[in-house]
Amino acid sequence: MQRQGRIILLSGESELGKTTLCLNLAGMLRSIPLTVAGVICPPVYEGSTKTGIDILILKSGEKRKLAQLYSGKSKGLFTRKWLFDEAVTDWGNRELEKATPCDILIVDELGPLEFERGLGFLNGFTAINSRDYRAALVVIRPSLLPSAIKRWPEANIISIESETREFLVDQVFALLTQ
Repeated sequence: MQRQGRIILLSGESELGKTTLCLNLAGMLRSIPLTVAGVICPPVYEGSTKTGIDILILKSGEKRKLAQLYSGKSKGLFTRKWLFDEAVTDWGNRELEKATPCDILIVDELGPLEFERGLGFLNGFTAINSRDYRAALVVIRPSLLPSAIKRWPEANIISIESETREFLVDQVFALLTQ
């Protein structure tokens, strides 16, 4: 399969289903079959409360606990809401370093840690910049879209909204596989 290095930025506010869309797409893409690599970070819920974030490595299917709610008292790698397990973050980074070449690269997500603080999944940038894939799907929050567009001006942008999320799977699938 020819590697074209096309980039699709998937953006939307929290809790709109970006990660669910990535998980659904990864399953659909594997059934073709295509080589799907990268990371997806699904939420962990206790009841209806989001209490953590896992990381799923797409090549191996291995999953680990990436982050938990931040209490404000711990030191280490954190945002206003999440405390990240630094060893798991390092592991995810090593896996992203090995993600390409592949047919489809998924990076869910590059956020404030990466764009604003130069921490987190920095090898996600390296994998995307390699262009050694047919297409990449990169989850970016709306506030960071200007930074992402500056980095990848040719990227296609797909915005997810509560009204459109059900229809996006087929649209993004078509973009990834064209």
